[in-house]
Amino acid sequence: MSFEFKSQTVNPDQCDVAAALKQQAQERPAQVAFRHHGERGDEAVVTYAELDRRARAIAGRLQSLKVSGDPVLLAYPAGPDFVAGLFGCLYAGCIAVPTSLPYRRQRRRRFQSVVRNAAPTVALTTEAGLASLDSGNNGHVGSVDSMSVGMQWLATDRLDNQWSERWVAHAADPQAVAMLQYTSGSTSEPRGVALSHRNLLHNAQAIYREFTFGSGKPNSAGTAVFWLPTYHDMGLIGGIIVPVYGAVPIVSMSPAAFLRNPLVWLEAISRHKAAVSGGPNFAYDLCVRKISDEARAKLDLSSWRLAFVGAEPVHAGTLERFAERFGPCGFRAGSFYPCYGLAEATLMVSGAERGEGPWTHTDPASGVRRVSCGRPVEGTRVAIVDPQKRVEVSEGKVGEIWVSGPSVGQGYWRDAGRTARMFRADLSPGPAVARTYHREVRSGMAKEGPFLRTGDLGFMHNGELFITGRRDDVMIIRGVNHYPQDIEATARGSHPLLEAQGGAAFSVSRPDSNRYVLLHEVTRNGKQDLGAVIDAVSSAVLQEHDLALDAVVLVRGNTLPRTSSGKIRRQTCRDAYLAGDLYILDERGTGIRESPKRDEAAKPSPQERGHSTTAIGTVCEQARILSRQNLSEVTAQTPVNALGLDSLQRVELLTTLEKRFGRRLPHACEYRSVGELADAVQAHLIDGLPTTDGAKRSAEILCEVPPGLLQRGTDETSQFPELAELDRHERMLRETIGENPYFRIDEGGAAKPGH
Repeated sequence: MSFEFKSQTVNPDQCDVAAALKQQAQERPAQVAFRHHGERGDEAVVTYAELDRRARAIAGRLQSLKVSGDPVLLAYPAGPDFVAGLFGCLYAGCIAVPTSLPYRRQRRRRFQSVVRNAAPTVALTTEAGLASLDSGNNGHVGSVDSMSVGMQWLATDRLDNQWSERWVAHAADPQAVAMLQYTSGSTSEPRGVALSHRNLLHNAQAIYREFTFGSGKPNSAGTAVFWLPTYHDMGLIGGIIVPVYGAVPIVSMSPAAFLRNPLVWLEAISRHKAAVSGGPNFAYDLCVRKISDEARAKLDLSSWRLAFVGAEPVHAGTLERFAERFGPCGFRAGSFYPCYGLAEATLMVSGAERGEGPWTHTDPASGVRRVSCGRPVEGTRVAIVDPQKRVEVSEGKVGEIWVSGPSVGQGYWRDAGRTARMFRADLSPGPAVARTYHREVRSGMAKEGPFLRTGDLGFMHNGELFITGRRDDVMIIRGVNHYPQDIEATARGSHPLLEAQGGAAFSVSRPDSNRYVLLHEVTRNGKQDLGAVIDAVSSAVLQEHDLALDAVVLVRGNTLPRTSSGKIRRQTCRDAYLAGDLYILDERGTGIRESPKRDEAAKPSPQERGHSTTAIGTVCEQARILSRQNLSEVTAQTPVNALGLDSLQRVELLTTLEKRFGRRLPHACEYRSVGELADAVQAHLIDGLPTTDGAKRSAEILCEVPPGLLQRGTDETSQFPELAELDRHERMLRETIGENPYFRIDEGGAAKPGH
């Protein structure tokens, strides 16, 4: 199933976005382009003429360094200096590489990864930015070590405007790379999307038409308010490129200001009578939860005509609560504009019908209600594809979302292999379909492409796109991609008991929001406080990834589902967690699973299990006491090693059962399942059948592991590391047991005279 925008596409080769700024500076030099609200109550205002002059000065300085055509890093604090730096790069013919200042450790790692991949020789920032990095002399940073080796730093707010006179204008090649837009969230493997001037212009034109209600007149969208980070695609393209292209005045603030107090966002919309603003789903939820009745009463949101929501899954419940909460302030539910996009397609792929608000579709089978992300924007085609067969699926069927059009980027910077896999996808030959800008209709069979494989899953219904999830495990949180392997690595390094174990991070969709869960295996170490382990995990993930986990769950080592090669199967782990099939040692976070199964040890009926209720109940009860955990329902077929006991505890289980009934289990019995162990308990301990080992069994029980219960193979040893230590002690005991009576237990006997 596919859909494309039907109206005429404008020619994206007519100019580039840098030329748009030059035009605005000529036609409306005194108009305010950007108004930035600082976190200390200060305000910075820049007109189009001032922005153009600063951009030309930066471009002149860059051209003097002979870096035209090379990547140039942009690492600015929030504010209009970033805008000047961005257009300075474009004016100079450089490749702009927006990123964030490496204030914190996780940003520092991302910064290093971006620098390694893009390999810039020049970085632009402000004097304050240099100070934050503890700069050295002559514009070079001396204390950030590997972050800036061989890279010259320039504080552009210190540049003399006379540099603008040395700028040499040039005509941009529409197909040349203008910007590297790094996908959000990746720290270990950055992916820089190479965007051409044509990509930027086409997407800016498409978004402008959507956001200006189709009038086509300059400044017809009114003022827009943005708090999104400028190195993120939504804040960069939607908050800078599009406004300059359409002469839309922007009021901006830092993301930190919004997160600390979401009221400042709505106050800015109210004060400046903004017509366009928005953000990810979480932003609307945060306003509902954090803004008081008293503060709400002072807001006037009647000017807000388009409230876009995207960058992460859109939840109908969140939008409904926001509309109900702020309806008295003049906000209209019809202003909501759910949309879908990604950095690989510059920004926007599809959007809702303006003024109609969110449209939802309820899955008749699951009852899940999903919000439509609208129809593809102008010149863009979306196909829903069976990724294995590479054919389009029928309407209503879920498949991978493939996108084609002038907004799709050139590929990943310096990664030809991944580019070929993700940006050069072709559909299998099939019947020819309607003509689009990049395809030719041939008689008979036609092979289409190339397409961008988004990795997202969705379906089409009445020409509207609905997102259902992702093919891979990437979690989109507040508009930022979080890769589970990064979160798992952080957790593994947060505490010694996790270092040798595996973990699984995933999201769980709920009606009003997504919940984020980390499962992790833990090495048992006596009576270690597992609460401290959970604290360490939560703190480390929060610090490294700015992510507050909704649940941290600790399970016994080597019990998470794995592939044959030993890799954690995340989706299987997720399913097992939701079904309550994990043997949990400790957890924090509730209300995520529908029906958790952490009940007391189950006591199945003899009719259902074919075994003694007393025997199975006794085994489970003793196992629960030893492991200090509740057990899920146990059947006769449950393997003994699934009871959640380590090797020493399994020996202790047998000893405890023998002591409880005052009888002994036969030495030759093998106990591979709970049923087999229950049979032995019933027969030899409850019913009292005689054993054949006599007193010798008493002497050996402390220094021997029953072969059926603990088989000393390499698999068992790796699963239970304590077993290797037990074997070592057993060998020592066997060497001395015949000679040293202090290592013997004699029923009713006494030591020999003289000892």
